[in-house]
Order: sequence, then C-alpha cells, then structure tokens
Amino acid sequence: TSGTFTVRRFDKGVPKDTKTGTFTVADNSDILDPIASGFYDGVLDLSDLSGADDKYEGRFRIGMSRRGGFSGSFKLDDDVFKLRGGFDDSGHHQTQITLRDGTVLTINLELEAIESGFKITGEIADDSGHHFVVDSDQRTFDRKKNPAPQAGRYTMVITGDGSPAQTLDVGDGAVVLSVGGGGLARILGRLGDGSKWSAAIRLRQNGDMTLLSDLYRRTGSISGRLVFRDVPGVSHLDGILHWVRPAGFGAASRNPLYQGGFDVERTAVGSSYVAPNRGVRLIDLADADANLKVSFSDGGLPAGEEHLGTLTTRNRVVFPAGEGVGLRFYSKSGFFTGQFLDESGASPKVRGFAGVVLQIQTNGAGYFVGDGVTGLVEIAAP
Repeated sequence: TSGTFTVRRFDKGVPKDTKTGTFTVADNSDILDPIASGFYDGVLDLSDLSGADDKYEGRFRIGMSRRGGFSGSFKLDDDVFKLRGGFDDSGHHQTQITLRDGTVLTINLELEAIESGFKITGEIADDSGHHFVVDSDQRTFDRKKNPAPQAGRYTMVITGDGSPAQTLDVGDGAVVLSVGGGGLARILGRLGDGSKWSAAIRLRQNGDMTLLSDLYRRTGSISGRLVFRDVPGVSHLDGILHWVRPAGFGAASRNPLYQGGFDVERTAVGSSYVAPNRGVRLIDLADADANLKVSFSDGGLPAGEEHLGTLTTRNRVVFPAGEGVGLRFYSKSGFFTGQFLDESGASPKVRGFAGVVLQIQTNGAGYFVGDGVTGLVEIAAP
C-alpha cells in the first residue's frame, strides 16, 4: 500500500512550515493480528454446519494471547482434552495427541478473519476415520463497549409439532432465557418429560446460539442451533433441537417415565418477554369473564379436556367452583404451574403441570405428568 502524507508544524499555534512526501507499507497480511486475541467458544460436529438441525458432538473453548499462543480444551463424549500451543504467522496450528489406548488425534486449526471479528475453524480427526468439524467464534460482545442487541428476557416452548417426536406422546418443554449484554445466555426450565434443565451459552458473533447441553447425569443431551429472528405473530427466536434420553434412566419405581428412552428432534419457538406493569395482564386477553381456556391432551388421557377461567388484571386465574383445576402465573418470568383432576381412570388423580407464556402469540404451552408419559397443556383465548 502506498500514498502521500502531509506534516504541518506550528509555533505557539501559528503555522510554521509544511512538508509533504510519499510512503509505502509492505504487505504483511500473513502476520498474526493482535486483535484476534481473546476467548473463543464453539462446538464440534461430525458433519458440516450448513443446516439448522445439527447434532453437535462436543465443545471447543480456548483463550488466545496477542502473540498467538493459546490454551484451552475440547470435549468429546465424557472426555476432556487439554490444548496448548500457538498459531503461526499465517494463522495455522497443527498438533497430535496420543491417548492412553493408543488412539491418535490429529488437530488442524485455522484462525480466520471475518467481518465481525475472528473465528477458529478446522478439524479434529482420529485414526479410526472419525472427523469432527471445529466451529468457534471469538467473543466480541461486551456489556459496555459492544452490548449484544439480543439482550433481554425470553420464554421458549420446545414442541413436537411437525417432528417425529409428536408420535412419542410427550408434552412441550418450557424454559426462560435471559441474555446479558455481554452475550451470555442463561436457560432455565423443564423439558417435555418433566426433567429440569439449565444451561449457559455464549452468543455467536451473528447472534445465533449453538447449544450442547448434557442431560440425565451426562447420559443424554440436547443440542442444536437457536436463531434470533422475527417471525411476525409467531416468534422472536427459533430452532431445531436434537434431544436424547437414554433407556432405563433411573429406577422404574422412582422414575417410570420413558424407560425405553428416545432420540428425537423438537422445534423450539421463543418470544421476547416483558414483565407486565401493575394492573396489566401478562398476555393480552379480553377484559371479560371466562377470557382464558386451558386445554389438556395426550399423556394417557382418553380424550382431551378444556376448562374456562378468568385471568384478572392482577394476573390471577379464577375458575368456577368445582372445575377441578388450578393455575398460577409468575409474572416476573412468564412461567405458570398448576394442577388438574384427572377423572378418566378408575380412581381420580391429581396431575401437576407447568409451562410458559408466549407473549408474541398471546398463548402458552407446557406439559403435565401422566402415567409413564407426559401430555400437553395449552393456554389461550377461548
């Protein structure tokens, strides 16, 4: 690169003289850029990352210095492998790790400059022919200097609509997300089988989230990509999640649900959530009696059930006497819980349920626990 320059000298604020000249800068594009330093988070995948329904196989995380040295780790299955080394001037790193059983892992990493920062890509391969694609982004969001535009609170339903899981007879998962300005997203809630789930995920530079979370004492998992995008009247984020529950998890006497396990895909649908002010309903229903319908289906029920109640401006739900159902909303988060009386069997049973509201759709969904399976609970305007 070449050009001209001008130097003006001043004496007590008065121009003294001016000099001009030319300059040439050598092309050193292969020199490692110090601004590539920082932390990188990503995933490992057996296939490419072009689809929205990826089943991720592991995690990748390193910290890199301004001179290109790095240390970190990657995780495959239940094994964690430490990494330490450095990128050369062209942004390349190659090394091998020999495991205790003699397996050799060959690691090739590339540091790449992209429009929004830097990323690390590459491949980890073993001598059995398995190849894991590395896809890792530099952390660029900062709460003060570069806050994530997706920061805020969300609710999300994990449903079987349109997927093979719909035939599984399982309710909808219900979680809340809190995205901080620094790009860290925290997830808390329950999956459709009633299992508790919590996770912390870093937003990628494009604002998406690549999720891989261990479940069932590290014998199962849920993984996939969540995309923040507006679909009017439907969602503010969505994605496809791959959900694996192992067979025989827990003693059948204490945890009788889904003893055969499953391996399914589920659809995630999320909405931004704003806690209502005093005197405002958390979902926009009519200012009238019987403005809320609660429905129960599947989960071993021979026929669906519907109940009408009134959601007041204090976000309390009132049902007619003897209706056999109770519902409570948690306005700060968007969660709801409750119970209903199942009289379909030989003896009545009280079934517990839980879910979240989707403000963008003016409804909500979740699950109830049946005998050996869970069912679907939905709330909406009548």
